[in-house]
Amino acid sequence: MSGTAARRLDAFGASALTAGYVWLLLASVFSRREWADTIAYGLPGANFVRFGALAMPQLGTQFGFDRFWLFNAPWVVVAEVPTFWLTGAGRIPHLTGIALFGLVNWIVFTAVCRRLFDIRSVTGAMLIAFAFLDTRGLVTSDLYNQKYSVVAYALLLVAFLPVTDQRGACGRPWWQWLAAGLLPLTHIVLPPAGIIWFVTVVALDRSVRGRSMLGPVLFVIAGLASAAWYFRPEPLSTQLWPHVAFGGFRAAGHFSGLFDVAASTIAAIPTWALAIATVVAAVIVAVYAWSGTSGTEARDDVRLAVPAAALILSIFVVDAWRGYLDYGYFITGVGPIVFAAAATAAGRRALVAALLAGAGIVNIAVSTRLDRLPPDWTPTRATEQFLTAHTREDDRIVVGPPFVFAAAAMPPARTIPRVIPQPYFLATFDRLAWRADLNACCNVYVGEEEQYTRLERPLGPSLEPIFADADIEHVQFNGQPVIVARRR
Repeated sequence: MSGTAARRLDAFGASALTAGYVWLLLASVFSRREWADTIAYGLPGANFVRFGALAMPQLGTQFGFDRFWLFNAPWVVVAEVPTFWLTGAGRIPHLTGIALFGLVNWIVFTAVCRRLFDIRSVTGAMLIAFAFLDTRGLVTSDLYNQKYSVVAYALLLVAFLPVTDQRGACGRPWWQWLAAGLLPLTHIVLPPAGIIWFVTVVALDRSVRGRSMLGPVLFVIAGLASAAWYFRPEPLSTQLWPHVAFGGFRAAGHFSGLFDVAASTIAAIPTWALAIATVVAAVIVAVYAWSGTSGTEARDDVRLAVPAAALILSIFVVDAWRGYLDYGYFITGVGPIVFAAAATAAGRRALVAALLAGAGIVNIAVSTRLDRLPPDWTPTRATEQFLTAHTREDDRIVVGPPFVFAAAAMPPARTIPRVIPQPYFLATFDRLAWRADLNACCNVYVGEEEQYTRLERPLGPSLEPIFADADIEHVQFNGQPVIVARRR
């Protein structure tokens, strides 16, 4: 095949894979309407734009975080604010930003995989990217769960990328210090990644004489911002620590992170295989780094990949001991790095690249069987119109999904004092007091019927419906069953 024909074929393959990824991206993000976690991931930013405060007054009096939202990393709750300022708060603007960050992952992983494995074919690099980004684990789940923290995968890859800068502190460029420092602000499970990055980078090269200190300064600033966000006394005691200390989260079971997938057992096998192979690759990197390898280039590649291998192996130990939910962030985020370093040291880079490309093809095949729901373009304006049509001007409304954003958008001549959230692992949550509060402040519930009685978390049976005596109307909102419950 001539060089021109090969380039055309590669361009065609890259275009087809990009189109396929965009479709899977849109289907994952937009196929789900508002749901219980939209309150955690979207409503704080909407309240900030609407009311000027990052607050959660719609949660009511039984939540220690009704005026704070420390439960999430700050990126999760404020990343959508610029979009809301430009277009107004709502479902479509919120999800558009998430889809864009999913596209950022695609671009970053493709570019980095092409560099790490030294391949000319863009199609080949995209197939390797599919091996990581199209797993049935937390990447797909995060898009489906509609969280802005999906960009953490690209940030992890950039932070741990094997690069050197002779002018940078510890031989690392300033932007990598910044990326590592920002990790804790992106997702609540990522602080160990920033710590491990710092410890291993400093341990590998402690020389700072004559080098720029811009990177460490940026790292410290990001660290102080993380401390300021996470360690305020009242939010820490009422939100973050109760959540972390809750047994179902803290001790989810041995290897619960390694084998955490959002699919059936058969569909999960490719993800499990890649996760196990990633741990094995990290072990290979650690062994070669400890024993040394032949060739200066191989030594440098392995040495620079040690932080990534240390991250994989450290969290693996924790996951084996007690379980570490969201371990998939690390497996995906630095997976290409440990595979490339292990392959370089062993002299099998082409073979490993081919195997990962094959894994990408398998993931595409699995996705074509599972991701069949088309995008749903229902806007928040439609929810406002529905609420206006099914309630009265003097009603005080408590809403559940799919009407979450309407609580901040405020339909004309309607009052929405409360939303129905998940109680989120809080042992101090008083179900009876919360139910009494809803009965005192509101007279109409509009939303999914499940949320009308869903008060089973952290543990315990569900209560009776929030209104002890109500007339319930079963209706359809754009094909979705919902209820309108009016207290008598």
